[in-house]
Amino acid sequence: MVTVHREERTSQAPLGGSHKDLDPRGARRVCEELGLDWSELPGPTGRV
Repeated sequence: MVTVHREERTSQAPLGGSHKDLDPRGARRVCEELGLDWSELPGPTGRV
């Protein structure tokens, strides 16, 4: 696990390694916990 900090908030995300994709559900949970807008992150535009 890796702890991610943004302003006054923290979240934990699993480390998957450099050759594995992040689970979209886990990434969305981290975004919500950190107050980020999931749809504004870089990456595929079809994930909304």
